[in-house]
Amino acid sequence: MIERAKQKNRSKNITFEVCDAEIMPYKDKTIDLAVSNTTYQWVENLYRAFAEANRVLKPSGHFVFITFGPDSLNELKRAYRLTVDEKAEYLHEYMTVSEIGTILENAGFKVVSLSSRSVRSVYDNFREMQKTIKNIGALNASTKLPKGLRSKKRIRDFEKNYEAHYSLGDNIYATYEVIEAVCVKA
Repeated sequence: MIERAKQKNRSKNITFEVCDAEIMPYKDKTIDLAVSNTTYQWVENLYRAFAEANRVLKPSGHFVFITFGPDSLNELKRAYRLTVDEKAEYLHEYMTVSEIGTILENAGFKVVSLSSRSVRSVYDNFREMQKTIKNIGALNASTKLPKGLRSKKRIRDFEKNYEAHYSLGDNIYATYEVIEAVCVKA
């Protein structure tokens, strides 16, 4: 995404960089606008990441981001629980809009707008969906995953179960809860 952004915008007063959201390599109060696209759902300490964004922003600087909410990939979670492990407490959990709003305010932001919407993505088949999810980095990073969950038979059963319950004609679908935030440094 960064490379694409650099190609599309050649302005000299805008930089596009990848950095650790919890430890940004910038001086205090040096940035006018911080933008992030689908990163914060993977951050371990969301308060620390938001406080860090606040630290690097100039007074009245803007912070804009998109992240995923708890209704993301529910079809995948349900199919997994049906096929592999009905208790599956190690699946990735996303924060709610309300939780994100509270953390933003505690980190020193005035929330201008914070909203959520559902987006349904359609895929030709399960493997295409799996590849897309992997390519966007939406993997379960839990270290608590039990062994033996990835046998060929379990994966095949998981795939069949998903396709049986979440098809749309000849395709399958997955739903993402997209949370959009616009904030100003308070």
